[in-house]
Amino acid sequence: MKQAAYLAFALLGVIWGSNFIFMKWAAEYITPSQIVLLRVVFGFLPIFFFALAKRALRWQHIRYVHHFVVMSLLATAVYYLAFAKGTALLPSSIAGLLSGAIPLFTFICAWLFLREEHINMASLEFRVGNLGSL
Repeated sequence: MKQAAYLAFALLGVIWGSNFIFMKWAAEYITPSQIVLLRVVFGFLPIFFFALAKRALRWQHIRYVHHFVVMSLLATAVYYLAFAKGTALLPSSIAGLLSGAIPLFTFICAWLFLREEHINMASLEFRVGNLGSL
């Protein structure tokens, strides 16, 4: 079981890390906006077809489309565009390093801007423990 976890961890690292090399290669031939479009489309299609196959989509969900549009712009399109542009300008190793630093920046911003939620060891253990389930 432990070897399977190490293998899965290594495979995840290869897949996650190679993303920046592929973006660097793609940036030589297409624009960052095109990279974002391809990433969003190829990420959306499998989820959409899976939802159709499971009959998880209902006509009542249409009223929430504006929420999903805002969420998709903030969580994917703007984020991917920034990474695609940055990867086109920086070496892929630096882009990967900055991507890995996102949780640290999130922690610092949460500490700075969410003063009503105190950070203690229990909250840190909870957040670090949830990273293992990703």
